[in-house]
Amino acid sequence: MRGAGHKNGIKRRPNGQFQQVVSYQTLRGFKVLLDPRTSSNSTMVNSASPKRCAIIGAGVSGLPSARWAKAYGYEPVVFELRNNVGGLWYYQNENTEFSCVMKKTIMNTSKEMSAYSDFPPPLDFPWFMTNQRMHQYLQLYAKHHDILKNVRFNHRVTRVERTPDFEETGEWAVEYQDANKNKSSEVFQAVLICTGRQSVPFMPPEYPGQKNFKGKIIHSKDYKDANIFENKKVLIVGLGNSGTDAASEVGQIAKSCFLSTRRGAWIHHRTIYGKPNDIYCNRRILEYVKKVFGRDFHAGLMERAFRSCFDHKIYGLNPEHKSYNQDPILICDELQLRLAAGQVVLKPEIHSFTENSVKFADGTVEEIEDVVMATGFSYNFDYLENGKIIPTKDDDLRLWKNMFPLSLMESKKGTTLAMVGMLQLSGAIMPAMEMQARVFFEVNAGHVKLPTTNAMHAEIMRDQEQRRRQYMGARANYTKVCFIDYMREMGQLIGCYADPFRLVFTDPKLAYRLLFHPDLPYSYRLQGPFAWPKAREMIFSVYERMDCGLIKKDTRAVQKVQSRDKGYLTMSVVSLTLSSAIFFYLLNSLLTVMV
Repeated sequence: MRGAGHKNGIKRRPNGQFQQVVSYQTLRGFKVLLDPRTSSNSTMVNSASPKRCAIIGAGVSGLPSARWAKAYGYEPVVFELRNNVGGLWYYQNENTEFSCVMKKTIMNTSKEMSAYSDFPPPLDFPWFMTNQRMHQYLQLYAKHHDILKNVRFNHRVTRVERTPDFEETGEWAVEYQDANKNKSSEVFQAVLICTGRQSVPFMPPEYPGQKNFKGKIIHSKDYKDANIFENKKVLIVGLGNSGTDAASEVGQIAKSCFLSTRRGAWIHHRTIYGKPNDIYCNRRILEYVKKVFGRDFHAGLMERAFRSCFDHKIYGLNPEHKSYNQDPILICDELQLRLAAGQVVLKPEIHSFTENSVKFADGTVEEIEDVVMATGFSYNFDYLENGKIIPTKDDDLRLWKNMFPLSLMESKKGTTLAMVGMLQLSGAIMPAMEMQARVFFEVNAGHVKLPTTNAMHAEIMRDQEQRRRQYMGARANYTKVCFIDYMREMGQLIGCYADPFRLVFTDPKLAYRLLFHPDLPYSYRLQGPFAWPKAREMIFSVYERMDCGLIKKDTRAVQKVQSRDKGYLTMSVVSLTLSSAIFFYLLNSLLTVMV
């Protein structure tokens, strides 16, 4: 559906922006033909004015989107509601309409696994970044790629719609308000929605008696610090990452703290065997194990690792479902201790409320003063042509590759708008967001042959059915993907996936690293568009860089890569033996036929 055009007058400001809603034909002064991508690592440069890309949000998905827009010759214009970059990771103590992390939030994934593909975190950063460190990293990334000059802070996008000549141009009209509530509209050749998944709090339907409850009920979005619950009787509803973190904090200072869960959950610590758990869990070899031996075998390995942290059954957390039915796995280091100390008490789901208490499904009743609903988030894309581009019913967004709205794919210009960051991953989110941005610009540069709309629809329906069968719960299943599988699919789409089996003979040491070591973001810059010359070095020095953040050492030693890959020699010998056997078998068969 095309948006309705406007015929108002136009007033150009000195900075080139347009005030009022104006004629789209007048605004279309930004067209340019992009040259094919270069094989070098440099940014594409155009002699004419560059195409412009509107990026909504300057958080963990908006910043890499702006970085890659520049690389492909676009001028990014980033609309950010707040006065700083960082999105969710820009902590603000006061309650606002914006979602942000809790005051004491620590990343669940380690710094090297969470890095952008050409920007390793500083050496002195510890394994797991606090929200302050994470925000600092994002600021450093923005400065490194000179993105801040492209960000319009305190700007709210109010409407995005197709221009009347969209079928020929693929252009979008973006209406917005600045900090002074002045309304303006501009035309862009591309639009990326980078507002994330945690902007619209989801509250479950009211429980019986909830209206009569005299205490305070808030959503975890508004929970910042546990101090407001000191010496109170508190109930946390929901055993997700927010719920477990909130319960772990509140349990230390509240008079009593209860955590309500319907089915228990698999919980992992951030570290295992003294190292970040994601450097063990996110390895390509484990995905091959799952495919060869079945997901039950793989789940058994993972659940054994979870139980090595603590006995889920003793603490009342042991779920009936397999670990592959719950993705992502919860990460929390403190809940076990709070349960063991009696500072947090597990409860089943809520049955009903009274004025001063809550009755649970097992019949028990507890006095409660405050309730925190850690019940997740919903979506709202009404500003995209009144919500007609992306459906949000039951969180069924109908996005191909979790990016491109299926409703636009009938148009030959339908790829000029996409979502970045609508993902729940069994791994770090930032490398996947960056990969989405790369795919978007590769597609719009004409370097990727897309399937037909019918094929996209069939793929979406197949994936949704698989997720529906696999994952627990009715909500948010459609955005869940396996980190390694998703990165491989997207990397293959644009030619940046380095297949370890193809490197066995040419670079066996690298092949071994890619297969048996962590699936690092740098591995997706070894080849393909904008390959990064330092990618290989970053892969081989990852353990040394990690250690620098924990044990203060001479950082120059990081350049002297330590060999931890003795196994690659065995792999090389086995590969050569197998390939030789196959070669001689085929040769013998050929000679037999000839005779």
